[in-house]
Amino acid sequence: MTRTDMPVHIIRYDTIRYGENPWLLVCGLIWFLQLITILMIPDIKNKKRCIIFNIGHKNMILTTMKTFSICHRCLCCIVAVLALVSCSRENNGDGNDDGSDIHETDLQKYPGKGEIKIMSFNVRCSTSKETNPYNGWDFRKDACLEMIRDQKPSLIGFQEAVFDTQWSFFKDSLAKNYEGFGVGRNDGMEKGECMGILFRKSDIKKIDGGTFWLSETPDKPSRADSWGAGNYRSATWGIFEDIATGNKFCYINTHLDLVSSARTKEMELISERFSMYNPDNYPQFLSADFNTTQNDKIFDYIEPGMLNSRDEAPEDKTDENTTYNGWGDAGGKIIDDIFGSAKVTVNEYHTVYESYGDAAYLSDHYPIYAIFKFNK
Repeated sequence: MTRTDMPVHIIRYDTIRYGENPWLLVCGLIWFLQLITILMIPDIKNKKRCIIFNIGHKNMILTTMKTFSICHRCLCCIVAVLALVSCSRENNGDGNDDGSDIHETDLQKYPGKGEIKIMSFNVRCSTSKETNPYNGWDFRKDACLEMIRDQKPSLIGFQEAVFDTQWSFFKDSLAKNYEGFGVGRNDGMEKGECMGILFRKSDIKKIDGGTFWLSETPDKPSRADSWGAGNYRSATWGIFEDIATGNKFCYINTHLDLVSSARTKEMELISERFSMYNPDNYPQFLSADFNTTQNDKIFDYIEPGMLNSRDEAPEDKTDENTTYNGWGDAGGKIIDDIFGSAKVTVNEYHTVYESYGDAAYLSDHYPIYAIFKFNK
């Protein structure tokens, strides 16, 4: 059975830990107690293994091992059933409360003719010092590649991809099927994080594209100090063509600042740049880690002309799952989004909770994608 034929159980990594599923913890403690009993307690009267506590001058027999073993097995069975039920309800990751599994057949997953699939993925910069070393880039990078190869997006916009260790890794490793462009945000060349765009060569053709900075001087590497920005922020833009249909479109990928006042100015600039880069009024798309939730007024700069794919997808083809997971140590938030103009229809939106490779997490953000259909 190939991967694409296999049912995929969407697993919420942060909800299968023992601390968040007490039934698993209880089951483990029971097994541990039996092990200690078998290894440490000697035989006594009737050649039955007993649990004995010496209290003063009395030997207090609590139970025989035979009785303990029967009770233990019954209790373990009950706890195991409760644990499985609990996991199935918590780990479906589809935003529903009915506890049902999501299978790959429930998702369209791949675009058809006249459709494109855009993915947004904050990969967590490789320069971060992780508390858990297994969240480091070297332990995640192969799983990230496996995810992209399986998902096969038409285009993918990255955030936090450090140019020399992450962006170059993706671009080189996926070169058979993808081309890409983007620069380091700190110097416009190879220094710092890259908000690069990869596009599938068999499906998409690049017509034009480049980078601008979210600052008062957008055409050169710069930080918006007067806006209160904490970091250099850039955006990668492109005019593309869907090879199968000839449909042209404009796509911008970016990563907004952590400071609210800066984000407001950044979104205002992005709206202006759409008008600059897309004078022919092609369908347009925006993907980002916005570092803010959906109710923020910054989205007024692009709505109602552009709509959130999560909200516009059919009810049975979308979810409200969190996109930021904080490695499971923080409360989740929806801060990653993909917007499309009113000239397209959203077939499907999906937060990619599926597991890939040996990595517990692909990143501290889940990848997201949306499948858009060009309206005639």
